[in-house]
Amino acid sequence: MTDVLITPIEHLVLPQVSWDTFERLIDEKGKARLRVSYLDGQVEFMRTELGHHNLVQGIERLAFVAALERRVPIRSGGSATLKQPACRLCIEPDACFWIKTEATMRSSKQWIARTDPPPDLAIEVDVPYACLDRMRIFAALRVTEVWRFDGDRLEVHLLNASGRYRKQTRSTAFPWLPMNVLDRFVKKLGSADEVALIQEFIEWLRSNVVGKYSSEQKNGRR
Repeated sequence: MTDVLITPIEHLVLPQVSWDTFERLIDEKGKARLRVSYLDGQVEFMRTELGHHNLVQGIERLAFVAALERRVPIRSGGSATLKQPACRLCIEPDACFWIKTEATMRSSKQWIARTDPPPDLAIEVDVPYACLDRMRIFAALRVTEVWRFDGDRLEVHLLNASGRYRKQTRSTAFPWLPMNVLDRFVKKLGSADEVALIQEFIEWLRSNVVGKYSSEQKNGRR
């Protein structure tokens, strides 16, 4: 099985893999740039390309800058391995954040399903050839919100009481951030200068979000 991971791969799905074998594969993968997920005894490895990485990092930066400008504490999780041994599932998101539970996760070195809260937000950029149902894994892990970009549109998926995701127009992680505006900036990724794009976003936030919030605070409102 180790030889499979030594051989350069772009996409690989292994069926009928036990959880114990999967955990050994994770250890053997080490720092290899492979995104992994596990569901129903299947393991999926994917090597993402530059364009995918650019989109993920861009959306991640926009979210971080929005939190920074609004002074919202946030714990970045990147593509941390989220394993739930009790349910036999695992995923490495494109990116994730703890926001409401930032203080709890601030000094954590790894995520432990038994004791740690799930991320408040995950970011996913769709990969056309992905086989496993990644949204189903997020739901099982109780990730409250997923921002999903399919190449055309950034969509907000919120977990409801029945454990299913429903598309919404408003984020609970960033309720003060209009998602149609964020979508407009996301669509510029890959075609605009990154520094100029972030600066433009900061200026928009300061004019339309931060300034309004400061005025409300002065008037005693939240």
